[in-house]
Amino acid sequence: MPRTTTNKSVPKPNLIQDKGSDFVWAAITIVSLPIVALSLTALNFHPIWAFLIACSATLIIIIIEALVRGKLWIFQQRYQNLFEQSDMAFRILIVAGGILLVLQTVLIVEALRNPDFDHVMLNVIIHKQCQKQISPLSNIICPLFTPVSLTNENFRLNYSLEQASKQHIMPDQIGLCVVLPLQNISQSSNKIHFLAKCTPWDATLTDQNHTWLVTADLSRNNQGFYNITGWTMDNQSINYHTIVSDPAIIRQLEDKLALRQEALIRAYSN
Repeated sequence: MPRTTTNKSVPKPNLIQDKGSDFVWAAITIVSLPIVALSLTALNFHPIWAFLIACSATLIIIIIEALVRGKLWIFQQRYQNLFEQSDMAFRILIVAGGILLVLQTVLIVEALRNPDFDHVMLNVIIHKQCQKQISPLSNIICPLFTPVSLTNENFRLNYSLEQASKQHIMPDQIGLCVVLPLQNISQSSNKIHFLAKCTPWDATLTDQNHTWLVTADLSRNNQGFYNITGWTMDNQSINYHTIVSDPAIIRQLEDKLALRQEALIRAYSN
């Protein structure tokens, strides 16, 4: 008598659950790099460091997946078959082009419609121009947007020296002075050597030589600025002529003077 056999159905693996797990890990891996990079850039990280840390975060997620699941989603058969299709590169190109077109459209519309978007673009430009200050526009843009604190030690010293130079070199004339310290102020002697260049606003007096080598004794006051306790000016010695013969030093003084004049004219013309 023939034996009758019954076909027992072999339970199939839960492909839906496995596919969903692959999809979750793939999504986390793909979006981790742009999310981490954009977040770190928003926190004022350098773009290169933000990108490297984002790549490290993506690599860490891949390692975690390998440890937790014992496999990686990118090596699964379904994804291998997907990327082996001949028209996959064209599909990726179409999708990427569509996303870029949408982003460009949004940026153009926001630039034309939203006044706050101008502030974002200006911040990007200022950050690029003032990071290394190698562009000819850096000397114009950066001083206007860089915050200056009244507690800055260089500001206090230069302001005190400029006010003293105006009083000693042009006491009876209307004009302005700029200074170029030749050394750091000594904590023991409070003595400093610097170049002072002054120019009067009177056009008939602008050809006068108002560049001096100054040695000053200073003392701190209650506001943190400096009082002048000793003042010696020189424009005849060999040391003076050696210093002013350097064109880079004279150019630096003239540039500071031109920027100061322009800033004052702009401030008082509004």
